[in-house]
Amino acid sequence: MFSQRRSHHSMATMLKLCWLAVCAVVSVRSTNPPHIVLIVADDLGWNDVSWNNNDIKTPNLQDLANNGVILNSSYVMPVCSPTRGALLTGYYPYHLGLQHGIIQGNTPTFLTTKKSTLSEKLHENGYTTHMVGKWHLGMCNWTYTPTSRGFDSFGGILGGAAGHYDYMSGKGFDFYIDRQANRSFTGHHSTETYTDLAIQAIKGQDPNTPMFLYLAYQAPHTPLETDPQYETEYSNVVNDKRRTFSGMVTQMDNSVGRIRAVLEERGFMDNLVLVFTSDNGGDVDNGGNNYPLRGAKGTYWEGGVRTPAFVYSKTHLDITGYTQSGMVHAVDWYPTLLEVAGVSQNDNIDGVSQWGMIKSQGASARTEFVYNIDEVDGTSAIRVGRYKLTEGNPGGKNDIFDVPLTNRRRRAAKRTRKRTTVKYRLFDIEADPSEKTDLSRKMSDLVDQLKDKLAIFKSSFTPAYLPAAEPKGKPRHWGGVWTPGWCAGDQ
Repeated sequence: MFSQRRSHHSMATMLKLCWLAVCAVVSVRSTNPPHIVLIVADDLGWNDVSWNNNDIKTPNLQDLANNGVILNSSYVMPVCSPTRGALLTGYYPYHLGLQHGIIQGNTPTFLTTKKSTLSEKLHENGYTTHMVGKWHLGMCNWTYTPTSRGFDSFGGILGGAAGHYDYMSGKGFDFYIDRQANRSFTGHHSTETYTDLAIQAIKGQDPNTPMFLYLAYQAPHTPLETDPQYETEYSNVVNDKRRTFSGMVTQMDNSVGRIRAVLEERGFMDNLVLVFTSDNGGDVDNGGNNYPLRGAKGTYWEGGVRTPAFVYSKTHLDITGYTQSGMVHAVDWYPTLLEVAGVSQNDNIDGVSQWGMIKSQGASARTEFVYNIDEVDGTSAIRVGRYKLTEGNPGGKNDIFDVPLTNRRRRAAKRTRKRTTVKYRLFDIEADPSEKTDLSRKMSDLVDQLKDKLAIFKSSFTPAYLPAAEPKGKPRHWGGVWTPGWCAGDQ
């Protein structure tokens, strides 16, 4: 639905067609449902925002966080495709077949169509729905792409990463406006492109019609590229990767400020709920940082799965300006945002609505959650109350990594014990969020109890869907473009 760059007239005309279609759908229960903006950063670590690290410049995000509710115990998955599936469906990835790794471009892997998405539910109930940014939930068939999964419009990449300026992923081009590959943004940083498209969508939207905007930035994910003025703001940072990474974060923050200004100007902010989160922890090999949490992206350690998050609203939060320590998991956003919209749902999902906790400073609606169950690697982890049990190796990057100060090979701020063959580990996350002390030997009875709980969770898992790569999916067969349409649809 998005127009060519900087062309707004055709965009508005096409969106009006969407509104006509939406009018025929059953309306939401709420008489004046709020607009919803869900912003997802990519590989943003715990220590990569200004409210956790004064050396990072994120004034726009911090202002929203300070005037909203900061979520201090917000959990996601270790890598991006599983998190995105959880966010949009309310199911743990081990119930979606997405528990093992990410979706590769030339594999016929996808988010199952047997589960409803948040965008589909909101669209069915009167919302205009837009997605901008990184999809990464399958693209071998159009059935698995955003405009077939409840979004009226889409502008962004279908895969997991592309050059921020050239939109090349390996040897294939990856940038789409709806279902058309579009090269008009080449040379324009992806963060600016996504922000421009989000602003187009907002400007083309009637403020009296509820809007869902899912804005999934690729920043600060690799490749490490940012507009020079943002990197210059960190000229004192010696480590090259950390300097560019930090610039990418600040560029994204500036873009959020631009979007906020347009939302204010267009009259959306008085009836809006905005959620900000990351898809996984920071990649310590590429500038990200999770200090003082242990581990990194791709691990079950807290640094891989506990990320910065907040909720902001001018009018829909009873209490603001505080930090909420109650547990919230990625699967909870599906039912939470449906409750915000006044939409009922009866699916047997894993998520629970946390709107009461967020809106009124209540207790978390959950006391336990599953970090992941990966039968391929033989690893899993669960949280019950204050305790965390891990099975198998939680991840190779198992240190507490400080911010890199030089270009030398990264060092751990605190060396942990050498890797052992211990199968189960137990941590008291409330008392020991950095996971320095394994309590499994000291509290063996509790380990046995949690193993029984883990067995219950395992009894309902869906095997990981891991089809072989298909040569016909490679861009060389499609004019150098990553293109859907080479696998069967509707599965």
